[in-house]
Amino acid sequence: MALARAARSLDPDAPEPAFLLCCLLLARQDPAANALLGTLAAFGDFAPGWEELGHALLTQQPAAGRIAFGRAATAYAAMESYTPSAVLAYRLGMVLRQARQLPAARDAMQRATTRDPSASHAWFTLGLICQDLRDDPGATRAFRAALAARPDFHEAAFNLGVACQEGGDLNAALDAYALAWRLRPDAFGRIAQALVSPGIGRLWLHPSALRRELAARA
Repeated sequence: MALARAARSLDPDAPEPAFLLCCLLLARQDPAANALLGTLAAFGDFAPGWEELGHALLTQQPAAGRIAFGRAATAYAAMESYTPSAVLAYRLGMVLRQARQLPAARDAMQRATTRDPSASHAWFTLGLICQDLRDDPGATRAFRAALAARPDFHEAAFNLGVACQEGGDLNAALDAYALAWRLRPDAFGRIAQALVSPGIGRLWLHPSALRRELAARA
């Protein structure tokens, strides 16, 4: 905290110390954060600072956190227009998702995957955004692409299972869950819990039966 205050004092026109100090004050629930917040508008184009501020605000002041993410999105979008890159498109998609601007977040993340098809994290986040939008086919395609880019991506395999299950394809869901289980055997309980659904059309009366089913597909 002392170093952040010193950096802010030495260079009051620099955005990094101002955002850092504000985030630290918020973490301590220090009332001084509110006064500092009002000065940050001078750094409207500093996207990373607004993004970090959004995370710092989100648990304490959700509405203010979404505003910060919205400002980060605006700043990232301006940067992207000058420097088209997968990284900037990904960051834009992330902050738009946090701001709950989901269609725009999906568009940004699709740009990220187009610019770098090997970016498994971008494909995975695109899948999550599609799930937020109740777009099960889109989520399924994105999670499959994440696994193609990174075959050991457990979370992508698990979420692929969820997307397939939500889309009504239990067979494909079980294949995905089997892969998730093979990649991380301690995830069995999580998989079993995901499969407890009145609409799936199958019921395993004992965990050993589900283990056998997954093992046959792994």
